[in-house]
Amino acid sequence: MRRVLLTAWLALASGCFYVPTIADCAVACTDACPAGLSCVDGLCTRDPTKACECQVGVSRACGSGVGECREGRQTCSTGTWGPCLGEVAGTAEVCDGLDNDCDGLVDQLGKQVLFEGHPRDWRLLSLDGGFALVTSESLNDAGDEQVVVRRLGPNFEPLDTVTARTGPPPTLMDTAAKGSTVYLAWALDGGLEAVSLEGTQRTGFVALEDAGVTDRLRLAVDEKVVMHFDRPGQLATWLGRWSLDGQLEDLTELSALVDSGVPLADGYASGLSDRGHYAFFTATPPPDAGFDDGTLRVLVDTRTLSVLRVNAPYYQYLTFPSKPLELPSGELPIVYTYVETASSWSGIYVNPDALRLATANELTVEETMSNSLAWSSSDAVVDAEGRVSFVYMDNVERRLVLARAGPLANSTPVTQVVPRAEGFGVPHLAYSGVPPFLGLAWADATRIEARLLCPAR
Repeated sequence: MRRVLLTAWLALASGCFYVPTIADCAVACTDACPAGLSCVDGLCTRDPTKACECQVGVSRACGSGVGECREGRQTCSTGTWGPCLGEVAGTAEVCDGLDNDCDGLVDQLGKQVLFEGHPRDWRLLSLDGGFALVTSESLNDAGDEQVVVRRLGPNFEPLDTVTARTGPPPTLMDTAAKGSTVYLAWALDGGLEAVSLEGTQRTGFVALEDAGVTDRLRLAVDEKVVMHFDRPGQLATWLGRWSLDGQLEDLTELSALVDSGVPLADGYASGLSDRGHYAFFTATPPPDAGFDDGTLRVLVDTRTLSVLRVNAPYYQYLTFPSKPLELPSGELPIVYTYVETASSWSGIYVNPDALRLATANELTVEETMSNSLAWSSSDAVVDAEGRVSFVYMDNVERRLVLARAGPLANSTPVTQVVPRAEGFGVPHLAYSGVPPFLGLAWADATRIEARLLCPAR
């Protein structure tokens, strides 16, 4: 005890007191700080050139509380924030109706650039287990072009690239796919040509050298390759059928199939379903032909070359590149777009039975889309279960909208906005058959971008 008191007395006599060290970034200040420290941005620090991140001992919430993420807490130590403890971080986005990556968007996967440049024409196609990007690109200063097919995997990874043709740009071109084979057709110098590409192997088709001038060309493929084209000078609509190996089987003028008893002036408007089983066109009969309507709408089964119905629904109002879609069973087309600026019926329609449903009973995507000025440039695909996914440009909000409807007439479409980081271009939609199934591509003045999409729920 005596030794302890003696030690204390000596300390007092010598004037030495214990002074605790002031930690960096622990004391708030407005002007002055203890000796050896400087006031920087409201905290005392030993290095006047470096501000503290935080005040020692203070804690705060960290991480994200958006979507499936949960916040944690972090504490300030030595002037810097410590680790975020207890948080639940985001994961890669998957198609489960949840915001897995916590970006505020549900079921929205990342986007990527598929092509740099601005092709004259392009298309995203569905292939078994992936996609294909077809572009028509400038080749040289002479005006020649090359049509290039880029085969892509289910995540848009590049597999191979094939040049389908080179030379003067065709007046019209269309493309389709079946399985892993891409088919292309084009009109040039009064003729029609077609090729198929299976990987890097190119097969030419028997050409139609005297097809004449055409102003509309549609290509589709299933058990046959079907090409539908118009000859405006003759007001005629024609259908050609090829075997899958490129042999021409027959060439038919469609208006000649209509048992009207009088000649029909056709070619006003025409189209072809996505699998090529149905063709449709309008025809104008003479005034004394006995028809109630001055414009006939004709639907033809291309497999039997028989007329299914005269005065069929309004298939002539189709915007390129949209085509009516067929169910996997081969039933009648179920999706089409009706475009007429002056009409309140303009919109995107889902129709599981085109032969029986009247226009008034057909299903619109959004009633607010009352005219074709509000939306444009739609595209659609049907999956193996008969569900229809389609996308269109909302010109009012400057966005793309994705929707899905089931194959039944009473199904209610579900719509969702497809987020766009920048730009606003014509969309193409394709179905890969591999989750997440849907691929959306769009083009602006500098590139073609794409995004994998979860089907709208």
